[in-house]
Amino acid sequence: MENVGLRWYKCDFHLHTMTSSCYQNKDNDTVNDWITEVKNKGLNCIAVTDHNDYREIDEIKKLGEENNIVVFPGVELSCDTSKIHILVLFDIDCDGNTVQEFLNQLKIFKSNLGDSGHTADGDIFHACETAQSMGALVIPAHIDEFSGLSDMSHDNICKLLDRKYINAVQVVNNDIWDNYAKEGIAMISKKLTEKYGKPISEEQAKKWRKVYEMAKNIDVPMLRFSDNPFSDKSSKHGLWGIGKSYTWLKMSQTPNLESVRQALISYDMRVRKDVECSNIPDKQPDMIIRKIQISDCILNEKEDIKISFNPQMNTIIGGRGSGKSSIIRTIAGAMNSFSGENLNVISEEQKNFYKENGKSKSSGTRKGIFKRTSQVSVFIERLSDLYKIEVTDIKGMENQTRKLFKYIDGEWNVIEDEHFLDLFKAQIFTQKQIYELAMDSNSLMAIIDADIKELPQCLSEKDAALNNLVSKALEISNSKRIILDKPRLETELLDIESQISKYEKSGISDTLEEKQLFDDQEKALLSYIDRKRLYIGLYKEEYGAWEPFGDLTVNLPREAVKENEAFIDHNYSESKLQFIRKYQLGKILPETALSGYCTFSKVSFDLDRLAEFDPDGVCAYRELHGEKCSLEDEEEDLDDYTLIKKMQI
Repeated sequence: MENVGLRWYKCDFHLHTMTSSCYQNKDNDTVNDWITEVKNKGLNCIAVTDHNDYREIDEIKKLGEENNIVVFPGVELSCDTSKIHILVLFDIDCDGNTVQEFLNQLKIFKSNLGDSGHTADGDIFHACETAQSMGALVIPAHIDEFSGLSDMSHDNICKLLDRKYINAVQVVNNDIWDNYAKEGIAMISKKLTEKYGKPISEEQAKKWRKVYEMAKNIDVPMLRFSDNPFSDKSSKHGLWGIGKSYTWLKMSQTPNLESVRQALISYDMRVRKDVECSNIPDKQPDMIIRKIQISDCILNEKEDIKISFNPQMNTIIGGRGSGKSSIIRTIAGAMNSFSGENLNVISEEQKNFYKENGKSKSSGTRKGIFKRTSQVSVFIERLSDLYKIEVTDIKGMENQTRKLFKYIDGEWNVIEDEHFLDLFKAQIFTQKQIYELAMDSNSLMAIIDADIKELPQCLSEKDAALNNLVSKALEISNSKRIILDKPRLETELLDIESQISKYEKSGISDTLEEKQLFDDQEKALLSYIDRKRLYIGLYKEEYGAWEPFGDLTVNLPREAVKENEAFIDHNYSESKLQFIRKYQLGKILPETALSGYCTFSKVSFDLDRLAEFDPDGVCAYRELHGEKCSLEDEEEDLDDYTLIKKMQI
């Protein structure tokens, strides 16, 4: 039996199709395969968010309707020079043309479709404002990993996380960040490296975590979606990862963009991430009244009265005499569960209501609402099974025919055992009863507390919250003392700034910079020497002296190289390769290596040719590899730092 009112939907709003350039199996997977996988993963609502593209939206929307899947047209944009990704979702009545119009406004045209490397016109704030002007929702994608917000400045992150520009954020590693205090950054970095299959430095991990904590502190709704990877640790997209991560949203019976927006506004009650609950978040009681149906009574003689209920809280609203109490009284009478003991007036009102209307020989006119042909049905779900209490021949609560049915294989089957009805007892109180009970607060609290099994846990959480409040109060008090000390600190700061200015004028800052450069080179060279790797540095002549200019090679510890081989630093790599060709320093090999986001070329160097520019360094390098080497011009012993020699080219 379907719920009325709000219900939970399993949502994945970050999905790529075969039109995205980074989709792995685009020549073999079909739209039918794609929507079948969505259905198999139990998703109720999805969004098509290809990179800078709209071409697959209309066909998927059509198949979604056929399979009872709500499809939001959308797109994943790349913004700014750092290529930060944002998800833009349009309403369900929009189509591919709407997304195309949006892309055109950002100067993303036909030649750029599907290309994640192409960035939208203007900055990320312009893209957000353009989307909102068209009624769309904006969700920054995977803020705590690659192409997230970590490359933005602190101020711009704070600005973007303001709900003025966005509606929520997509997080990826919140389960990892939540263990940070217990595990520390070293363990976090290790976990991320294992997850992505590539090195994630502690520094990178800190940047990602910082963005997550900022979003958490600003109180932005956090959502999880799959980004449908092709396989585990893959950066490509495919069928395998559809629904791998998802978010439960509590929305109306017919979800649309406004119902998503409302869910995000009340996200503490209407949003649940997959790491919080893998199954539908409804925590339903063992027994639920699903619906009541009243046939042929004087309240409405023209048609049956049918009222369906939500498994959660139901609020019945109406003016005086509109029938609010009648609903409660009818259910109480049909279930023979009226709690009217010691409330004589209210008990009498219930008896007068729940009985056959007409004439009585003993008492004259009867005020009840039922006819001899009236029937009341109460539909109840108990432990996932559906039952029906059917009441006929209603003379009063003590004089009526009650039958119990169970829904089995599409049919209602009567249960003959009368004692089975005892399983459906409930405490039912009218508004007047609650008012009367409220006069004795102890009685009311006893009734309420009796069915709260989680009360001890609630009280424990209350104590914990109180302790936390006291702790925060102490922190505020300490902060106030620091604020009061602000004038003294400002005076000390001015004094320090004055000293710094004097140091800068004296030229010491230049000396420190030179020392830092030397220290960095020293560390790099020691790393090469420890691994017996070939290092080549570039020098330039400036004002009659040779100064370090940069590195020609880069140390990739995990990559295998021969004695005369090395990888070329990716900074200005093409210029460096041209330099090697021009001066015939070696042969450029077809092999390359990947590290991070960079590709490095391998070169087989001519050591004899290099010796023409730095004989000391080449000789020292050969001796590291056990070769005999002699210098004609110099007989002095060579230390490790003879590798730092100028190549006078």
